[in-house]
Order: sequence, then structure tokens, then C-alpha cells
Amino acid sequence: LPSLAAKEANKALAIEPRLPMAHFLIGEVDLSALRVHSALKEFEAERAIDPTYPPTYSRLGDAYFQLGEYDKAEQAVMKSLALNTTSTGPFILMGKVLLKKHDPQTALMYLNHAEKMDPSSFLTHMLLGRAYRGIGDEAAAKSEFQIATKIHNASRLKLGSVR
Repeated sequence: LPSLAAKEANKALAIEPRLPMAHFLIGEVDLSALRVHSALKEFEAERAIDPTYPPTYSRLGDAYFQLGEYDKAEQAVMKSLALNTTSTGPFILMGKVLLKKHDPQTALMYLNHAEKMDPSSFLTHMLLGRAYRGIGDEAAAKSEFQIATKIHNASRLKLGSVR
């Protein structure tokens, strides 16, 4: 119930304007509803309250990415990674940003790291395929796309068997 969660977080902020995680929660709801500018405002407010929470920067990066502001997205994701390197999300997002910035070679570095952390990620393998294609390595690209297809098909089988 995301809208109810956001409503309650807003009530909490009316009582305590510097309540940690409230702006982050509202930003997550806004971002999932594609209210990207509103999400940015909330993530910036959260950053002002707790500048050490890595997911805030990752979500800021995602919002900037959705707006096509790739330099700002890259800066935000770099800050997230500087604070925490244990989550694959920022590595994958950095790969996406760098691909959009036409830097497949550097994207490979981040995406290969994400793949080592979670080799079963469909998205990581799809992006690796795009990065390899971007540097002209069609054989590696084809291999990554095949792995992504296998992962995707396996997940569809699991979902189809749960009825």
C-alpha cells in the first residue's frame, strides 16, 4: 500500500520534520509512480537529514537517470558506492549510466563486478551484452545475451509453475 505509506510518512513529517527515512519512503513511492521531480525533492530532503545513507544516493542516481541527467546520475551513484559496495543495484545502475554516456568499457568494469556478486541477474547479463557489443566484442555479447535468455526463461518457468 504505497500511497498509504506515503500519507503516513507525511503525517509523521508534520510532527517531526527531520524524521529519518520518511522522505526516503515518500521518494520511493513517487519514483515508482514516475513522479520523478517530486522523488528528487524527497531524496534531496532525506540526504539533508542523513547524508550517510547509501540508498538515498542510489535512488537519486536512478531519478536523474530517468530524467536523462547522466552526469548527475553518475555523481550520485558514485557517492552511493563510496559509502557501500555490498549491493549490486548501484553497480548495475552505474553500468546503465555509463552505457548511456557511451562508455561501454568502463560500464563493463561495474557490470562485471555486479555479475560476480549476483551471477543470476537477468538485467546484469543484458547490460553486459550491450556493453560488449559497444566495444565490438560480438562473441562476448552473444554469450551474455544467451545467459540472460536462460535466466529469463528459468524465471518464467518458476513463475508459471506457481499457481
